[in-house]
Amino acid sequence: MATDFFERQDEARRSTRRLVVLFTLAVVSIVGATMLVAWIGVNEGQLWPRQEVSLWSPQGGPSDNVAVPLMAGGASLLLIGLGSLYKTAQLSGGGHVVAEHLGGRRIFPDTKDPVERRVLNVVEEMALASG
Repeated sequence: MATDFFERQDEARRSTRRLVVLFTLAVVSIVGATMLVAWIGVNEGQLWPRQEVSLWSPQGGPSDNVAVPLMAGGASLLLIGLGSLYKTAQLSGGGHVVAEHLGGRRIFPDTKDPVERRVLNVVEEMALASG
């Protein structure tokens, strides 16, 4: 089954969109779970506290029942964001950085190795097909 280069490119774009949606869902789930665990911890192990929960303390700020889960969720979101920024910056060097991280190495055009020669031919054909 021969596929067109542009069909594969469209398929890669669809896969990328799906992965971005799944990543967003994962982040929301992690932050939500962190906030839920913090909520249960603040409310002495009860998911639904028996006493009335006040959103604001008498001093004018948010009560611990609300502030601690919000801070925990914010901290987890910050940690995920910083990790994502670090990895993005690390990989922004281009394709050669990604290849090196995956164990790749440079193949020189004057190579005599038949396997390396075949790889170069495939890459050249793909470059011509993509325009």
